[in-house]
Amino acid sequence: MKRCNLNNMGIRKKIVLMHLLISVSIAIISLFFLQQSTRTTYENIRALSRTSVEQFSANVSDKFNGLYDFSERLLMEGTLRKYVSQEYAQAYDSYYAYITTLKPIMDVLTLFREDMNVEIYTDNPMLLFSSRLNKSLEDMAQKEWYQGSSFSGKAFWITERRVIMGEAEDLVGFYRSMRLPAASVGAPSYTMTVSVTLPVESLYSMISQEDLGERFVLLCEDDGKILIGSNRSNVFQNVTDLGLDLETMQACAAENRQIRWNHEQYMIVSSALHNEAIGIMDWQAFYLIPVSSINSSNLSLLLLDILMCLLCTALTLIVTYRFAKSMIMRIGQLADTVDEVLNHQFALQVSVTGADEIGSLEKSINAMIQRIHTLRDEVFQTNLQYLSAELKRQQVLVEKRDAEIHALCAQIHPHYLFNTLEAMKMNLLTYQNIPEMVEMLNVFAESFRFFVNTSIDIVTVREEFYFLRNYTTIQRYCYGTSVQYSFSVSKDVLDWRLPKLLLQPLVENALYHGVLPKGKGNIAVAIAAEGEYLVITVSDDGVGMTEEQRAGLWKKLYEDPEDDGEYRHGVALRNIVRRLNLIYGARHRFEIDSVPGEGTTVRFCLACGVLEEK
Repeated sequence: MKRCNLNNMGIRKKIVLMHLLISVSIAIISLFFLQQSTRTTYENIRALSRTSVEQFSANVSDKFNGLYDFSERLLMEGTLRKYVSQEYAQAYDSYYAYITTLKPIMDVLTLFREDMNVEIYTDNPMLLFSSRLNKSLEDMAQKEWYQGSSFSGKAFWITERRVIMGEAEDLVGFYRSMRLPAASVGAPSYTMTVSVTLPVESLYSMISQEDLGERFVLLCEDDGKILIGSNRSNVFQNVTDLGLDLETMQACAAENRQIRWNHEQYMIVSSALHNEAIGIMDWQAFYLIPVSSINSSNLSLLLLDILMCLLCTALTLIVTYRFAKSMIMRIGQLADTVDEVLNHQFALQVSVTGADEIGSLEKSINAMIQRIHTLRDEVFQTNLQYLSAELKRQQVLVEKRDAEIHALCAQIHPHYLFNTLEAMKMNLLTYQNIPEMVEMLNVFAESFRFFVNTSIDIVTVREEFYFLRNYTTIQRYCYGTSVQYSFSVSKDVLDWRLPKLLLQPLVENALYHGVLPKGKGNIAVAIAAEGEYLVITVSDDGVGMTEEQRAGLWKKLYEDPEDDGEYRHGVALRNIVRRLNLIYGARHRFEIDSVPGEGTTVRFCLACGVLEEK
């Protein structure tokens, strides 16, 4: 089967393919984020509901703790126990004792608890006049909890409906019974029971301020009896009367599962009320949230997501079409002009149609055509006698130019071009990162103009360093964060002059022969002045060289420069050394230090006055 070659595909088809890939990617990403947002919505609602039910449970627990603390203070109050166990001569004496001793204490204890009902039952026959005391425990003794009481003061929680002043009221609270010691030797021993209750309605104040919406609230005892429900008519019913099962509700809440109730799915969260000290064992508060209310909000999000996908697809289609049409027309005109130049039509000029990368290429081709035209005229007008007289000097210049060409060719390394173009292709087809691709193209175009501009042999440190930064920028796109670069350039040398393309081959050597074989590393470039010398240092922490390898490289650079032998990675260094010998002669120094496994440092020292003298 014939393989598909993208290079043989038209630009229009490539851009259409890119548009399809972008559209499909947008749809996939949108579906992914929709799924994630739906999951996040469920998790957030569950978390908020759990926080609410835990707060509600804590508020109820605090309320009940307050009741128990009140009863504890009341039972521990010696005045009450003395009053109940005391023998009185007549009923009036007990009433007087109540008014003068016990009532002030009761009034203080209940001052800020208007919703609390406190009743004290005793079998002391003389306590007849207090509004808070009953004369007999006969009715109380018939109750099941009383018969099992050890009279130790343990709290027995009850829920009951009483008729108070002609109106039925639902109450929740507890009884605590104690057998009091005799007031004196031979005196009878009496029993006292304290009843502390609250109207169930007062508990609703803890949820009345919450926006429950469609949620249901249930506060149940350990046997499933409902103390509080969103529907007040369910108070004191069992959850089984509502078609629910307590164990199933607890299991679903613990496992984050949904529960089905009244033909609808509900998310359920719970919080336990357990305080053995006050006699509350395994009470539960439940929140039930309808799943349909959650899905309704997600449906709106789905419709918005579909609309955004359609708008993005339409917008990218329009932009892609305009971009493709403009680029294809400009490249077609550029190709036609180049064909004419190949037919020796050097008087043509390309119309510069923009300031982007294609526009830069059009300007470069115009400069090339003009340069070719000028060179052709110069060749025809050159005097043969002048060529003969200048032959010897031209040989030196040719050798110098030849060294520069070798250095230039070393820069345009196959890895450099391949990795740059591959990064552009992958960025365009895989990640659709158009801004990053444009930046790479811009950097590549600037670097390419620097290469082909053969009319300039000497540049400033600023220009050379700017080209080096462009080069390392492209390498960052190719190798990511596995290679780190650091630069240190003294400001006072930025306008010093040096031969063109001197820094980049050193950094390329450090990259390909030092850092990349190791997998990752750092490359540092430092440029500074030391007296009348410009000092250039390029160091890396790569694989380094043995002393034997360094000696072989040094031999190739100075003793046998024509030998390509074993140390092929020294070609760029050899070209640099040859150029520096031609330009600086003995007024430069070159050093190489390397440690195997630790890295290599290359150092050049160039006399600053040589280029000005020439």
